Amino acid sequence: MDYVDPSKAPLEYQKYEWIANLSGLACGSLWSIHYFLQARQSLREKTYSQAIFPLCANTAWEFVYTFIYPPKRWATRVSICSWFFMGLTVMYSAVKTSPREWNHAPLVQRYLPLIFFLAFLYFVTWNLAIVGTWGQPMAGVWTGIFCQNLLLLGSLSQLVVRQDSRGLSYSIWLTRFLGAIVMIPGHLVRYWYWPAEFSWSNCPAIIWESTFIILCEITYGALLWYFRQQKTQNMKKAA
Repeated sequence: MDYVDPSKAPLEYQKYEWIANLSGLACGSLWSIHYFLQARQSLREKTYSQAIFPLCANTAWEFVYTFIYPPKRWATRVSICSWFFMGLTVMYSAVKTSPREWNHAPLVQRYLPLIFFLAFLYFVTWNLAIVGTWGQPMAGVWTGIFCQNLLLLGSLSQLVVRQDSRGLSYSIWLTRFLGAIVMIPGHLVRYWYWPAEFSWSNCPAIIWESTFIILCEITYGALLWYFRQQKTQNMKKAA
């Protein structure tokens, strides 16, 4: 998160700021495409693509950092704002199609819109409480990391539990994976040329988190390929 004043950046950083801006815009674009593809696939196959609580957590985070605590750097503001509005399309498609996945639990099926709303409200207030406790910018950084982890683990769990690739595609996975990878150059530029404000971006926790994301995404991609292959083979046998 960028809550430092860009006009106060060291001259060395200003020379390479375009890399950080481009990195942020690329990340924002890829995640926006990811959300669009999710919503389209969800409506097309009549199922939700992202697990309920990770979806609510990420949409709540984007709401808080779009309207309540917007970053100072324009590229980051544009990215988070685009994520939020595209995320709403995913939320809509999930609310619309999720009852089909809950025939085995009528009570949950009946109250799914309320569950989505309460989960969203919980994560909005949770984000505000963390900001009140830690302050900015670190609250935005670590709550964002938590939401990213929740999304990855939720997506992996959903794929394993369903043992099916419905609602998913390689393009949905790749846009999410690449959306995380393209942020690395921006983080490196900030760490190298503005260490007074961004030394935390090379701390052990961030290095661990980056490794965790890459390993989770590779595992997810391998499982997605496996279940799609299995689905294709079953369709051939049925034919």
